[in-house]
Amino acid sequence: MHIALICPEVAGHLNPTATLGRELARRGHRVSLVSRSIVKPRADACGFELIPIDAGEPEFRGFQPGLQKLARLKGHGGVRQTTRLLRDRAALTLRNGPERLRAAGVEGGAVRHSSASLRDCV
Repeated sequence: MHIALICPEVAGHLNPTATLGRELARRGHRVSLVSRSIVKPRADACGFELIPIDAGEPEFRGFQPGLQKLARLKGHGGVRQTTRLLRDRAALTLRNGPERLRAAGVEGGAVRHSSASLRDCV
């Protein structure tokens, strides 16, 4: 079965997702990581295919500077910036994800997400 793991490109999400993916691959499944192109070296190192959700999305290049800005913020400003980044990342995934999953022949999937809801952040 071809299984897609949808995951933000940060270590706290990638590490447990990679563990799950390696176990699925060990059990004979084809595993793809659905994330931004920046994750390709990590996907390759794990033996996963990458389904990039940001290919052809030039306006999403602002995500990395947004993370850098977040690193400098504290308090309410940091929460607002986090919410903006989550919103933009979710919009990208929802806009591009379904078609890219169909095109890759994905049959099942798992989503790694934060336990906090946006309601808890605003």
